[in-house]
Amino acid sequence: MADYILGSGDLYLVVADAIPEDETFETAGNKIGHISGGATLSYGSETYEVVDDYNQVLGRSITKEEVTFKTGILTWDLAVLNKVIASSTYTAGTGEAPDTIKIGGQSSSGIQKVCVRFIHTTADSKKLKVTLIGNNEAGFELNFMKDKESIIDAEFKALSQADGTLVEITLEK
Repeated sequence: MADYILGSGDLYLVVADAIPEDETFETAGNKIGHISGGATLSYGSETYEVVDDYNQVLGRSITKEEVTFKTGILTWDLAVLNKVIASSTYTAGTGEAPDTIKIGGQSSSGIQKVCVRFIHTTADSKKLKVTLIGNNEAGFELNFMKDKESIIDAEFKALSQADGTLVEITLEK
């Protein structure tokens, strides 16, 4: 019998071109902290159909696939913000110098790839993992409200890995 999946999970982000091993990926330094609003994984595709003059579909093929992963990042600092922005430069301050992030313009060093891993723990303590490499294509807003926390809504759009995979989902047995 299938289980009902309820609840949220833990989010890990690593700036890298390839997915690291679990022991390297799932560390406290890569864990973003808390998220807000859960997470959403979306898959979509476009197809091309071969249709004859009698309107019979003779064949169909996928011409485009897209995977997006959305979540709200509740606890963040400038180093985390740097992982969410596709084109930025982060400098950790030393001594009394402040941490600094420069976004766009002259500081732009190209679109960085980010490895994303979301881990949901099921009611029977099994780990469901969603892993992809992508970029945050949604941009972000920082709202500083007197009665609400500042949440970064991140939307990572998957990039194809060497074998064409866009996202990998695993569930422990």
